[in-house]
Amino acid sequence: MTPRAADLAASFVDLHAGFSLLDHQEVGLPFFELRLDVIAQKRHRIPVIDEYVLRLTSLGLRSPDQVGGLLGLQPAHVRHSVLSLHQSDYVDYPPGPDGREIRITTAGTTVLEERVEQVPERIELRIGFDRLLWKLSTRWMQDWDNPTSFKEAGSRLIPPQHKRRPEVAEVDKVALNRALEDLPKSSRQAAQDVVEILNVGARTKYLPALLLVYVAADRSAIRASFVIDEHHSPDHDRAFADIDGLARMSIGLEDPAAADHERLVGIAEVSPDSIAEVPHS
Repeated sequence: MTPRAADLAASFVDLHAGFSLLDHQEVGLPFFELRLDVIAQKRHRIPVIDEYVLRLTSLGLRSPDQVGGLLGLQPAHVRHSVLSLHQSDYVDYPPGPDGREIRITTAGTTVLEERVEQVPERIELRIGFDRLLWKLSTRWMQDWDNPTSFKEAGSRLIPPQHKRRPEVAEVDKVALNRALEDLPKSSRQAAQDVVEILNVGARTKYLPALLLVYVAADRSAIRASFVIDEHHSPDHDRAFADIDGLARMSIGLEDPAAADHERLVGIAEVSPDSIAEVPHS
């Protein structure tokens, strides 16, 4: 166990009321590097409502009331869109005989033409997937590593929620498009919206983390917590408990009835033998 891990564990001694820190261990959290075969289209340069206002204006409609009537929008919403387009120089909004009129500009026409010319294309996307939380995750993609590195370092690997890779139906397109926005700049691809997911490939990865094991004051229970990048992650705590992670990793008190309470309070005084292998129930 590295000195840094011990110092980090010491800062989380009082994480759970009624529990004392028993031991800590450097581990690998299970991830997938998903390789998604998708149909994607370049992302809108303008909001959808603004695009439709431009389209109707290009067809000759001049009044915000006319545009709003065809789109089924309140006049206030159309006026807000027109003002936004006017600020971007996509429309002019001069006074007319019956009030202000919307007139599309050259820049607005160019935006529409680019949108019409866009053709969805088949591409491959790379994104992270947290196998313990079983959801997409763009965090820590620069920090994970192959399982071999963890095994060579003697770090235990946390079991995933499922051993299989996620199926196409489990990768939500809305969540995927949102996650793509959160990708680090170094990993981000051209701005695009995924319209269909065709296939899911996966490479196994693990993220360095610190597993903290706590014991109740009456030694009736133990609890696990995770520290990632020096921050406690309650979401991983809950997911690990939901899969009965301690039992799956055969971690338990060697003899709770005979445990010396004073040795369960600190870190330096606790022997690694305090955590023993126990048979699966």
